[in-house]
Amino acid sequence: MCAYFGDILEDHDKRMDFEVEEPFKMDAIKLLTFKAKSKPAKHIALSQGVDMVRGKTAGDFDFKHKSELTKTNKDGSGSTKFTASNKDFAVDREWAPEDLNKDGMHSTIELEGKWTPAKSDWEGKLEWKIGGMKMGPIVPWTELQVDTNKAKDHTVTYSQNLVYENNFHCAWKLVGGAKEKKLTEAYGLLAWNTSEMGDLYFRSNCLKNIVALGWGHKCTPDLTSNVELQWDMKKANVGLMGHPFFFRAGFAMNLNSNKTKLTSMLNFGDKWWVTEKYEMAMTDNIKLTTTVRTDIKAAVTKPEAATVSAGFAMEFKM
Repeated sequence: MCAYFGDILEDHDKRMDFEVEEPFKMDAIKLLTFKAKSKPAKHIALSQGVDMVRGKTAGDFDFKHKSELTKTNKDGSGSTKFTASNKDFAVDREWAPEDLNKDGMHSTIELEGKWTPAKSDWEGKLEWKIGGMKMGPIVPWTELQVDTNKAKDHTVTYSQNLVYENNFHCAWKLVGGAKEKKLTEAYGLLAWNTSEMGDLYFRSNCLKNIVALGWGHKCTPDLTSNVELQWDMKKANVGLMGHPFFFRAGFAMNLNSNKTKLTSMLNFGDKWWVTEKYEMAMTDNIKLTTTVRTDIKAAVTKPEAATVSAGFAMEFKM
């Protein structure tokens, strides 16, 4: 199992609907979503999706579509993905060299390009990952990435995760910009995986001076919980009770023999947002998802000002 920087808390963040790069960002719920997936051939996968979202002007709606075609190498040594949307086109090529993927070692090289015709703009990315080599009790996982675009806004990303005895993680991620000639992003993470108490961690968004303590655990075979307390040391954002503290949590529960899943996401700061996502497998090929979000603080203190947003999604596999 890979343990690159982005892998350590990926499941935790997904359950809490959290992005460490944008800690106070909360994406709007899509009103309607339809996605169809198929496998026209053994090593080819096709995905097509349509979203209806609220427009920038009240009462307006925007429609977005995206199609993805992925071809996997027969020997599993890589894949190529083509993506087309109503805004841009992209191609992503990933290659796993055979000599760097054996004896516990893992490595991939990824090349991605994107073109936006309406803006006559383009961007590209080259990434190399390598890890799994044992250095005594320590196993390193390293990522190097170079990004560029038409505006020559070049960036270099370096991330490292040192895993000690399979349980302790000491990781960091640094991003530097050529135009700025300095670090533009910096993150740190210490994590401890235990079978009894779950995952305990401390992380920081260093340049934004945001630190957090978190815990995640599979409490029962059907319930997984995540809790995180965040502190904005710059006091740039108003949180709980007017203080720069924020509470995030996520709870995922499997119901009805894994055919139904309920995920609750809490985002408590100045507002107390609760998002409920209910996923139901109608058949082996059809899945329906309902998402509802409300500010429970406003619902209790100012019911007339409380807002509720909802969205519906259908996924069909052929």
